[in-house]
Amino acid sequence: MLKKSRHRKRRGIEFNLNIHIYVPTVPMVMFIFGLVGFYIANDNLLIMLISWLLLISALIYLNTFWIGSKEVLANQIKAAQVKPNALVAFINKDSKPSISKSINRLKQRAMITIIDTDFEKLSQPNGSFDLVIVNQTFSNIRPRIKKILAIQEAARIVNHNGRIIIIERGLNSEQYRSFLKHAGFSGVKVQNVGPIGWWSGPWRPTHVISGNKW
Repeated sequence: MLKKSRHRKRRGIEFNLNIHIYVPTVPMVMFIFGLVGFYIANDNLLIMLISWLLLISALIYLNTFWIGSKEVLANQIKAAQVKPNALVAFINKDSKPSISKSINRLKQRAMITIIDTDFEKLSQPNGSFDLVIVNQTFSNIRPRIKKILAIQEAARIVNHNGRIIIIERGLNSEQYRSFLKHAGFSGVKVQNVGPIGWWSGPWRPTHVISGNKW
């Protein structure tokens, strides 16, 4: 009887730690090349410097992927001052848990439509939404003609007096400004969010492009 009691007690403190951490390919490749560089450097200062740069860039990328991108999105949602029961479209190619948390908070105030496919030909009618948020989507669309179509579609579904917010990585933010102006948006602003949006370094920043449709 004593043995059974001990056995039950031992089983009672057992637990499983089931953690899934997604690591994107780009920083993993940089990390591997950095380690290989250290291995073959043989006191070669140039190779050592490049290896350090790769490792630091990988860490910066991961910080943006896991933390920075979440903070940028949350800040933009807060700054948008979404009105109660507003119609909001959230265009996003990838669904990370951190993004889901921000969207769930927004759902408490607004009516959300999540769009994660067919960006070049959206099914929603013209002027369907008060606010359209595009998060890290256009930079992943190839070729260029499809990217242009996706931008035009996102602009099309914004209603008059509505607003669009585009969060994108890369250095082509002025192209988005030009597209939005031609689509009838005014007061178009481009903001570099700084180090929290660096995808490996300042050479690949995150920009927020926003404007109002009149």
